[in-house]
Amino acid sequence: MAIVLTSPRPLDGLRTTASRVFLRAAALCRAYPREAVGTALFVLVAAIAIATTLIMRSGPTTQVQSPPPAAPPMLVRALAPDQAVKVNDSIPLAGGPNPAAAPFLLKAARRAGRRR
Repeated sequence: MAIVLTSPRPLDGLRTTASRVFLRAAALCRAYPREAVGTALFVLVAAIAIATTLIMRSGPTTQVQSPPPAAPPMLVRALAPDQAVKVNDSIPLAGGPNPAAAPFLLKAARRAGRRR
């Protein structure tokens, strides 16, 4: 019965565990100084990015957004079918052959080919 009534103490070994973790981290930083600096910079940039995102999202919005402007009206003329065919026939189209585009040649590749 006495075991059940006593509260467990999960924080008893916290100080010793924290000191062991700190000593291991210090040894790791001494063994790999460049990697430690790189990791610290990465964590710093990530923390700044997360904090900036949270601040920008949670900040009050003071701007009143106006609705987008109305689209211009469609201008359509009412034409009879035979008159529409005449209007379409009056629009010029290319009647000759459609030649192929010139081949793409990279100037750097030509210079590299000359060097060989």
